Amino acid sequence: FPSHDIFGPKYRQFEESYQMVEAEGAFSARNPDEFILKFNMLSNIDFYNKASKTIKKYMADNRGATNKIFEYCKTILHQEEQNESAQT
Repeated sequence: FPSHDIFGPKYRQFEESYQMVEAEGAFSARNPDEFILKFNMLSNIDFYNKASKTIKKYMADNRGATNKIFEYCKTILHQEEQNESAQT
């Protein structure tokens, strides 16, 4: 089973958290009452399954993101090295 996250109100600074909440695969609660409400919503099997499907899709769509970022950084570093070599 996928993990369903319930974040506090200050999750927007984390891109993955923000995207998951926007996609309705994770949830935000501003106070304890909202937390209990969201937690109880996840006990509904249809709601839980929909959120699970959303999380699985999000994870599949973003699989390999770390490698993509690393490769992009290598490209930028390589370009900088070429620029420095051209200047000397």
